[in-house]
Amino acid sequence: MAAFSANLGTVWYWGSPSYPVSATISGNTSRSGNTVTLSGMSLSLSWPPYASGSWAVSFTVNGTTTSATLAANTPTFGLNNTSLTVGATATSASIGWSSSDGYSGSFTVTFPSGATPPSGGSVTYNSCTWDSINITSSVSSWGSGYSGTPNLEQIVCDSAATSSTWESLGRQAKANATTSTTSTQSVTASNSTAYSGGVTIKGCMSFKVAMWGSTSAGNTSAFSNTVHYTPPAPLSSVTATASPSSTPGMSTVSLTITGGNSTNNYNVNVVTQYRYKYGTGSWGAWTTAGSQGSPWSSRSATFSVPYNSAVYIEARQMYQSQYSEVTSISINSGSAPLYGSVNNVARRITKLYGSVNGESREIVKLYGSVNGVAKRIF
Repeated sequence: MAAFSANLGTVWYWGSPSYPVSATISGNTSRSGNTVTLSGMSLSLSWPPYASGSWAVSFTVNGTTTSATLAANTPTFGLNNTSLTVGATATSASIGWSSSDGYSGSFTVTFPSGATPPSGGSVTYNSCTWDSINITSSVSSWGSGYSGTPNLEQIVCDSAATSSTWESLGRQAKANATTSTTSTQSVTASNSTAYSGGVTIKGCMSFKVAMWGSTSAGNTSAFSNTVHYTPPAPLSSVTATASPSSTPGMSTVSLTITGGNSTNNYNVNVVTQYRYKYGTGSWGAWTTAGSQGSPWSSRSATFSVPYNSAVYIEARQMYQSQYSEVTSISINSGSAPLYGSVNNVARRITKLYGSVNGESREIVKLYGSVNGVAKRIF
């Protein structure tokens, strides 16, 4: 229940308009559902000088009329209760009045909202890629008496955000719903709106998650203080070349791995890894290439494989135990080099010729026996 009071000015005249009677109205408001009741109302009257006698008067508030014979200089005039219907979210109303002497006007009363806000907000981090973060937001109830469509948001916050700052340090993705109390959505740079100071979603990002559920009646929210990380963006390039090794029968593979650029990654230290296999063999263990550094810094590695092998290579980057997509390439390890004597010095033979029908022809493939099996040696 809430009290109200308003100055109405002139409400009647006593014998002549030159002798006005003015009033202040007071009373209480109470609300039940969408019904507001004005009760305990009365007019505090101010009389003109020399007023005397009695007069039949009436006074109407919100369509409810009170009539009586009023004696001059009576200090108060009691009024009947009246009720009105308001919207669920309304908290004030303008009340009209009029009197038997033709005066009229209005005053404003206030009262509590009849709607209840959403409640039970919660947020769950599900998964992420280098450029998207999947979040589930929910409310236990949308409340009651609201107008319009409920709004459920999934929010990505800067990792520095706290329970008091997250609303200004994040991006949002809205998922409007009329009945559903749960929404799962991936937040990306393209489908979300940044708050003031909002974050940019890309690789090697540290972040927290939050949610916001609202209706016209109010809101509920939740914030998770756990820090999560996006993986590095896809690698920019992986290249490899094979050259003869000093070890007989082996080639040296030189590998270069370059990560995604600064548009797609934050500038943090990442681990670059590779693994390989040759022929029909099994994959080796993941091995670190070079030292830690920014994602876009190139890393190099070398390893040896037998000649004449199909070599399969996979590469990736890791940040905070989150892995980028794997990039795969394959090369041939090359043929075994052949050497001959030139001025009594061993020289690598790059072209080999033989006689075909009495003419010198370049030999493009040369085979020999290795453990009883023909193997290409040139």
